[in-house]
Amino acid sequence: MIPTPAATSASSRSHGSVSSLTGIMELEDAGGIEILSDTLRDPGSTEEEKSEAAGLLAQVTSPWIENNSSIEGLTRHLSQLVESLTGRGRGKL
Repeated sequence: MIPTPAATSASSRSHGSVSSLTGIMELEDAGGIEILSDTLRDPGSTEEEKSEAAGLLAQVTSPWIENNSSIEGLTRHLSQLVESLTGRGRGKL
């Protein structure tokens, strides 16, 4: 799938918004980990939406963000996230 200019722009904006600890905290406050988990598990989500969710999850859990030792909601949704991402890697979801 070739992303549209609008999708590319939205992706850039969302990735930029969580590239700092403040952005990650805002994502947590909005229930972002649950939203990402739901998006990855939802059969109605598009491939583009699932790719964006996986990318955001990778970004907020990346080790290069200083002072980011804990992400609220990650533990609670971890098994669902692992299952969804593993399925995506195997082409099943």
